[in-house]
Amino acid sequence: MTTKKTKSAIVTVDIDRALYDELKARADKKRYKIKEYVNERLWLDLQKEKFLAAYAPFLSVIGEPEGNRITLHDTKIKQTVDVFLHDTQLYCEIDEKGPCAHIDYVMLLPELSKLYINRQQQSKKEGE
Repeated sequence: MTTKKTKSAIVTVDIDRALYDELKARADKKRYKIKEYVNERLWLDLQKEKFLAAYAPFLSVIGEPEGNRITLHDTKIKQTVDVFLHDTQLYCEIDEKGPCAHIDYVMLLPELSKLYINRQQQSKKEGE
């Protein structure tokens, strides 16, 4: 990312300490200054959102992930579509033959990590 920064273009935000510590460790590992690393991660996230909007403008997430499912609205086919996480694989309820635009879209969503967290929490409960 190459943008010219001026003092008036810089803002300060509060970041949770645990999150800051993890970001700082990652920045140090890559030999970045924390400010450069955070700016790069935010810039990449914005670019990913722009890519998703261009790649699949007909798809959007409905609500929050529940259990092992993310629900999408597909305006191209005019219906909702559930994408499920089983083990480490994503499955689309309507495109059973394999990877599809719905799975590709979900693979780029930050919400995908919530499915993994849900799965870990469920496994923990079952083990108790």
